[in-house]
Amino acid sequence: MLPLSVYGAVAAARGPSAAESSGSGLFFYRYSRANAGLGGLSFEEGAFSVFGYVDGEDGLQLLRSLHSGDIIKRARVVEGIENLVTVAATL
Repeated sequence: MLPLSVYGAVAAARGPSAAESSGSGLFFYRYSRANAGLGGLSFEEGAFSVFGYVDGEDGLQLLRSLHSGDIIKRARVVEGIENLVTVAATL
């Protein structure tokens, strides 16, 4: 399990109920120790599935330019595609 309490964590958004993660929604977490709880952990730690982090100065610069409500129309894997695991959803 990856921690959420890192600036630039990429996590799955929640679906209609708090018990499920969205299959397509994600968010970038702008962690701030000033707004954290005891021990410096985010109050939301453990509540979301974190699957990566923004990397490098270009990524951090992009993260700083994003605002609530912005829409990402396209994303691509530029490294590590061999580690991608696809799981079929079952109903």
